[in-house]
Amino acid sequence: MKWGMPGMTRVRYFFNLALIRQNFRQYGWIGIIYTLGLIFAVPLQMFMTGNPSLFNQKVTSLFQLGDGMQGMLIVLIPLSAGLMLFRYLQVKAPADLLHSLPLRREHLLTSHLVSGIVLVLVPVWLCAAITAIIRPWTGDLYDFTGKDIWTWAIAVSVLSIFLFCFSVFVGICTGQTVLQGVASFGLLILPYMLMQLVSYYFSLYLYGYPYGIYTNSIRSDLWSPLVHIFSVSNQSFSVSELCVYVGLTVVIVALSYLLYRKRHVEMAGQAIAFTYFNPLFKAGVMLCCMLIAGNYFSINMSGRLGWTFGGYAIGAVVGYIASEMVIRKTWHIMNRKIPLSFAIYTLLLSLMLYIPVSGLTGYEARVPGEGEISEVYAGSLYNLYTQKQSFTNPYEVYSPFNKVDPFSGDKDYIRAVQKLHSTLATIRPAAPTGDSFYKDSRVRSMSIVYRLKSGRTLTREYQVPIVGFEPELRAIMETESYKKTEYVLSQLEHDVKTMNISTREGVVVLTHSAEINEFKALLRQEILDMSYGDQIGDDVPLADVDIPTMMEDRNVISFYSYSILPSYHRLLNWLADKGYSDKIMITAKNIASVEIAAFEPKILQGDRSYYYDPEQYLAIARKQNRSVVTQDKDKITDVLKYQKKYVIRKGTYLVKKNYEDGSPEYVLMEADDLSPELRKLLR
Repeated sequence: MKWGMPGMTRVRYFFNLALIRQNFRQYGWIGIIYTLGLIFAVPLQMFMTGNPSLFNQKVTSLFQLGDGMQGMLIVLIPLSAGLMLFRYLQVKAPADLLHSLPLRREHLLTSHLVSGIVLVLVPVWLCAAITAIIRPWTGDLYDFTGKDIWTWAIAVSVLSIFLFCFSVFVGICTGQTVLQGVASFGLLILPYMLMQLVSYYFSLYLYGYPYGIYTNSIRSDLWSPLVHIFSVSNQSFSVSELCVYVGLTVVIVALSYLLYRKRHVEMAGQAIAFTYFNPLFKAGVMLCCMLIAGNYFSINMSGRLGWTFGGYAIGAVVGYIASEMVIRKTWHIMNRKIPLSFAIYTLLLSLMLYIPVSGLTGYEARVPGEGEISEVYAGSLYNLYTQKQSFTNPYEVYSPFNKVDPFSGDKDYIRAVQKLHSTLATIRPAAPTGDSFYKDSRVRSMSIVYRLKSGRTLTREYQVPIVGFEPELRAIMETESYKKTEYVLSQLEHDVKTMNISTREGVVVLTHSAEINEFKALLRQEILDMSYGDQIGDDVPLADVDIPTMMEDRNVISFYSYSILPSYHRLLNWLADKGYSDKIMITAKNIASVEIAAFEPKILQGDRSYYYDPEQYLAIARKQNRSVVTQDKDKITDVLKYQKKYVIRKGTYLVKKNYEDGSPEYVLMEADDLSPELRKLLR
């Protein structure tokens, strides 16, 4: 490797110009590739459309362009610059050469940092300048402002510098270029992966842990720069997010100076440059391997303890062996200290995993007192109410859950939710499995979220069996507070200009405001009047109601669908009086025949996989002469009157409706709902 003669160190500027020029000559290709890549991913994309007649696209962030190419460039190039510029630390000859020069280590580090920062910054601002210049020539296809350009340039500059400095920091702590690259990617994604693994681990062993809520509502991508960069496409980074990256960059650079001063030159070629990082490296690798293996076996072996504990043990062994081989750079790792060291690490990590899910924390039994609660939510749609949305064009569908507060301060409602929560925490009912699953598998997904007077929230998530919890569920599900949020009644409060009532046989469009308001009022009242039995009855909807609403202050549409159930008698009478029922409602004349078979596990001879495939189940029933077919319109009318949604439940009857157009539909009937004629037919 040929190096230029070092010039006089500029103490005032704390770097060496000759060394910087040498870096530009040797690694300038990194900046060239970054420049060409960004130009292709941003300004050039504005001219690369196969359909020039497309409507004007409002670009809220230049991160929208490039189809992920930007993210790949922003991640790979700065990290690669750190690998290349500091490769001299990982190879003995260059390390000896550069550290023998009459330069202090601070000068060496500063010179290489400045070189790398220039190599990743110049392409960004050059691309921004080109984008600004060609913006008037992009035509009407893309609509963006000069502010969008410089906010993009600032964001990419901050990210590029952060990733480059992080790669440098990892390079100082390691002694091999390959390990530096792998560790850089691994550490950048590690927080996100750990959050996912730990959250799933808690969901396995903490009853009521709201895994679904946390994974959907918490911005876990913010914990990983890699995931964060690839997830930002419709909007730019916020000021607070960029400030965090700037702060992390300052900390990383400060630590780099501190550790570089203490790093021994002879550590080039070693896996880890500082031996006091070895225990942390071993523990981290073991913990990740234990969580991955334990979660994997728990999922695939239905939570059987033997397999689950075996998975954690396998993960611990694999993680320890892998970390030892990396540190020692050989697979010959066995010695007298290995068993004791492995036992200590395993014990400490096992305690770390066990204590949070043990009864010591009181997590599972925690039910706040009424005096602690300000408001409460109970239902299955909490993820939708808390999900944030952003849009890139004026034709997006806007969530009807947005800006709706799902919490209620009604005291009776709070007490009903507390009662259910306390009962669940005491009994801890298991989800239906095995034979119990086929007897009655009905459960209600119930998220319970308390807003406490202290300002905190307490969140739990349960699968509540219908059987055995009727009083507690009834007390909640028959309240107005529950129905308002569970059936999104807020959507009915908006003014709408059109409304569609549809079935597979046709559509009725309401356009008169008087009819629409009358229908909405009836629909709202029918929902509020639903009994507990109506809500858990699995009745097949008679029609669907689509209500598109133009949201205020936004040129976007809010869209939500409601179902018309057989229990909505006033609404059905209104449709009949208006003459709409005859146009859309399905009757026996629309169905050519029905096929009925008793739903019994013995038909499958132990193979329960066909429970999920009604057609294959009927095929087996036909072979055993256990199914009957009828074209009698009176019997078909009886089926339509009592049909339920197709679910897996023993002691019921599977019904296949064959429509006149040849298409099938599968429903279910309860044994108690069979008419005498149908019972006679099934004998």
